[in-house]
Amino acid sequence: CANNGGLKFPLLCARIAAMILSGSLNAHTLEWLCHASNVNNQETMPPQWVEETALLSAAFNAADGGLITPEWYAGVTSRLHLNAFRVEIPPTSSSTTSSDWKSAMVASLDAITTGRGSGSAIYVLPSLLNHSCAPNVDVKWESGDAAVTLRASDDVAPGEELTITYIDANASIDARQRALEPYGFTCACARCVEDRQRST
Repeated sequence: CANNGGLKFPLLCARIAAMILSGSLNAHTLEWLCHASNVNNQETMPPQWVEETALLSAAFNAADGGLITPEWYAGVTSRLHLNAFRVEIPPTSSSTTSSDWKSAMVASLDAITTGRGSGSAIYVLPSLLNHSCAPNVDVKWESGDAAVTLRASDDVAPGEELTITYIDANASIDARQRALEPYGFTCACARCVEDRQRST
């Protein structure tokens, strides 16, 4: 993975496979997540996924009991692509001097740029939240680990859907729509409708 642009999803698939095989994760646990249905066989899945399946299967040295097939890999990987959060955990410093703070910030930016300070995570409930370009929930990692915190950014009425943003919500409507293309939908949140009306 390090030689191919720091790919994280093959490593997550390896971890998921290991958890299933050890009995610590049910094989059907991720099936409730949104997935791409047009990549479920070898004819339609990206060729890179077929190659990654073979590498992952070889890494398990036939101890996977037939679990790791291209179809299984495509199902898990498409769910990861659509539902995983990118978790940025910068290094922390307990010192309050300006030079130590500056060093911590430089190390943090370097870790994010190189990918060493980030990871991917699936969460039971947050991964089910829908997108809005004007979300009412902020997603944060406040404790310096992968524990996620969800905070309402505004008052939420009883029965109102909780939404997060999957992309940079500060971008223009055209940039937002392009960024959402991999998710397979065109955003029709109130902000996008208003932005479209304003531009016509």
